[in-house]
Amino acid sequence: MNSPVETSLGLLQGGRSGEAHVFKGIPYAQPPLGRLRFAPPLPPSPWVGVREAGAFSAASMQNTSSVDRMLGSKPPEMSEDCLTLNVWTPGLDDAGRPVMVWIHGGSFLSGSGRAPWYDGSAFAVNGDVVVVTINYRLGALGFLHLAEFDDELASSGNAGLLDQVGALQWVRNNIAGFGGSPDNVTVFGESAGAMGIGALLACAPAKGLFHKAILQSGAADNVIDTHEASKVTRQLLDALGLDAGRGVVERLREVPCESILAAQADVRSLHLQTGMPWRPVVDGSVIPLEPSEAIGRGGPAPVRLLVGTNLDEVRFFTLFDQQTNQLTDDTLIERCDKRLGNGSGAPLVEQYRAARPELSAPQVWAAIETDRIFRIPAIALLDLHARHQSGSFGYLFTWATPAFGGSLGACHVLEVPFVFDNLHQPGVKGLCGPVTPAMQQLASNLHGAWTAFAHDGDPTHPGIPTWSGWEESRRPSMVLDETCLLECDPGGDARTLLAEVLATNRP
Repeated sequence: MNSPVETSLGLLQGGRSGEAHVFKGIPYAQPPLGRLRFAPPLPPSPWVGVREAGAFSAASMQNTSSVDRMLGSKPPEMSEDCLTLNVWTPGLDDAGRPVMVWIHGGSFLSGSGRAPWYDGSAFAVNGDVVVVTINYRLGALGFLHLAEFDDELASSGNAGLLDQVGALQWVRNNIAGFGGSPDNVTVFGESAGAMGIGALLACAPAKGLFHKAILQSGAADNVIDTHEASKVTRQLLDALGLDAGRGVVERLREVPCESILAAQADVRSLHLQTGMPWRPVVDGSVIPLEPSEAIGRGGPAPVRLLVGTNLDEVRFFTLFDQQTNQLTDDTLIERCDKRLGNGSGAPLVEQYRAARPELSAPQVWAAIETDRIFRIPAIALLDLHARHQSGSFGYLFTWATPAFGGSLGACHVLEVPFVFDNLHQPGVKGLCGPVTPAMQQLASNLHGAWTAFAHDGDPTHPGIPTWSGWEESRRPSMVLDETCLLECDPGGDARTLLAEVLATNRP
């Protein structure tokens, strides 16, 4: 058994996971209950004696996610008392290892730091890093903008983001006791986790709390303004049958979580284009400016970036979409004309087919949407960052899963078990198929690149070619597959045409 670790709040007793020391369910903020619902996180109270840290805490309150439904996973145990984190470390010493803080995805509506895919044992032991996974408030409990109703809740639209800041503050104050360095912290996340990191790049309270960032399938400007945030708040109040009048905040604090979850589902149905009604809010204080504007002004503090996407992100979301799966070339062109700009369909389809002749009509649509939603924002962030700071790197994950008859390709979330080197964890086989030696080698290469970046800000390691830093004129991207290679601006011709179409038809 480990010796207890001393933290700023008291002693913690952890356990072992293979060769790693692991501490689970560590509170980094007070339970956000009662009057603390919707409020910024407050530091937790200290305890007397030794606190057991051998079991995960409950996940944030959430609706069942599409990932759970696709893979047949059971939803996690949930509670409003959820603001905890977990730590894996190779040694309880003073080695000052790099720290990697994982921020989970899930459209800001689902997920947790306790998922088996995010087990940090392999990262800690193989990469000689300290790994932290966190919970943060989701949906309306984490991102409901209530500033117009209560001055004390001016930052409620960013409560979930401030939870992430609170976890990073805990890391700064305590991680040295777990063998980590508070001066070498990398945040990394996927999907909404990466989008949250994009917001953290412009988040005033987060300045100086991390030094490097890895954004997987999410970029910088997935935020909303206060007008849009207020609109979503009204929609939730309508779904709950509450008047937007005096005392509405107190009534919201009394609504059972289950009722809020049901209302969230109703509101989400009004936002089918994004599926993300709750996102960080550019409120003028927590997020003073849109992240791209903040980076464009040369701020915030210098942070090295590793940013990338998967080749077929959107196939994850269209797998069971009957309308998309029934597209023909003619109806695909009609859809492009209608949704992207009249007259754009034929040249777009021609260009995407030239790049990837094997694609069916539904797959061409998924490729276009993958670029629109994921790749173009990722490229924009890398370009912008490179104009003001050195030390950014890009990637494209192209390994195609054989699961679901091969129809998913290199879909959304597919890279995560490779990054964590957790191919044998429960649920992974359903998305990735049976583990092969080539898959394990790919996992070692991704895992090695992420930990190399955490150590010294460069993802190059002996298993892959030299990874050149990002230059806007060349856009060198590491193509991550069974054979890894550096390619300049993969898919650039088709994506450039799409970007021109979007710029021409922007409302």
